[in-house]
Amino acid sequence: MNLNSQSQFTDEELEFYPEDLRSAPDSLLLKKLRDELHSRTFPVFVSPVVVCSYSYLRTTASIAEEKSHVETLIQMTSVALVSQNTNRMRLAGEHFNLRVDFYNEFTCYQFIFQDKPETDFKHDLMSLVPHQWRQEISGTPLAAMNFITQKCLTNDVDKTKLLDYFGDVQIMGSYTSHGAAKAWSNFIADGDKHIHVLVEDEQLGPRRLGRLIQRLIDIENYRMMSLLSLPVAQKTLLQIERIEGELTRIVMQLSDMGSMEHETNLLNYLYKLAAQNEQLRAQTLHRFSASTAYQVILDERLVEIEDVAIEGYQTISRFFSRRMRPALRTCDSAQKRLEQLSNHLQRVTEMLSTSVNVCVGKQNQNMLESLAQQSKMQLRLQQTVEGLSIVAITYYSSSLLSYFFKSLEKLELISSPYLWSGLSVPIIATLTWFGLRWLKTRALKPEL
Repeated sequence: MNLNSQSQFTDEELEFYPEDLRSAPDSLLLKKLRDELHSRTFPVFVSPVVVCSYSYLRTTASIAEEKSHVETLIQMTSVALVSQNTNRMRLAGEHFNLRVDFYNEFTCYQFIFQDKPETDFKHDLMSLVPHQWRQEISGTPLAAMNFITQKCLTNDVDKTKLLDYFGDVQIMGSYTSHGAAKAWSNFIADGDKHIHVLVEDEQLGPRRLGRLIQRLIDIENYRMMSLLSLPVAQKTLLQIERIEGELTRIVMQLSDMGSMEHETNLLNYLYKLAAQNEQLRAQTLHRFSASTAYQVILDERLVEIEDVAIEGYQTISRFFSRRMRPALRTCDSAQKRLEQLSNHLQRVTEMLSTSVNVCVGKQNQNMLESLAQQSKMQLRLQQTVEGLSIVAITYYSSSLLSYFFKSLEKLELISSPYLWSGLSVPIIATLTWFGLRWLKTRALKPEL
């Protein structure tokens, strides 16, 4: 995720294929690709200069609306638009210059007051900017910094001057830009929420001074942006601890499971916990990913100021590295614990699902065995009924034939009807058995 620049391309321009580049080598798209290298240039400052930087977290207003608000300043004051592109605007006036940089999530306004040899941070140079216009800047205030740069002809530390600028507090100071300047600050916001920085310019040229101030501004901006995930992480950790506690309670019951219904209820509850965890991951993914990207940029800026220790003072880079580490570790911990909790939930769910599946398999096996036993009993009962049916059919058939044989005796065709009736019994029984067997075979025969 590149959070250090704002894309200059529209959705239509991003939807292209390689053949578009071959057929139109001088297209507007390629021009923008070439211009991307110079889309965000460093400022150029000449000491002495005062720079007041204000950054606002973008909330509801779009970049177009913010640009429109900057254009109203042109109508209200004597400043004129010098240059602009998708992610920056440059204005110059009689009393101050203005640099506006639009980033993905915030906008930075730099008011430059050239040739102002201020001796303290109690100046009111921002009164030159219309108060109403400043009040109508959209977004949530993110960071505010005041820079004073002065020419300095010696490497010696003037402790009296530092006391006048910052008071009797801990001050961080470093040789920066390979020893060409000294940067001082206590990084404590005053009553107006401004952080004050004093830059003593010994051998810096205008471009190097501009790069140094821009990097110090970036350090504060990206520090605040990376810390936006801290309250999210703290709230997330509370939810993680709650889910982990519930998960531990379930795990403790795995070795002593009760009924099938109890296991199913636990499994359903596990699904709810997993859903809550995935919801947390979805809600925090963007903020944690952005925080990680901002941390990388912050570390890069701390390296780029090239600060070296001044005896008796903590360097700026070391101060930020040490003070930021606990908060950033909290954010990293929340992100890692979310991932670990997801894996733990998956393992426990698989274990409990396996247990439930085994129980279901045993129930199915018992059910099949019961059905097999019932089938055997039904078969035996059926065989018994078939035997009784043969006896009954044989009995009634032989009874009917006895009447027939008695009639033949009256006609003097046979002499002993009882003999013939007795001889017919095995024949009737055999025919009945074959007949029932044929009917059974036909009934069980599959239909084509």
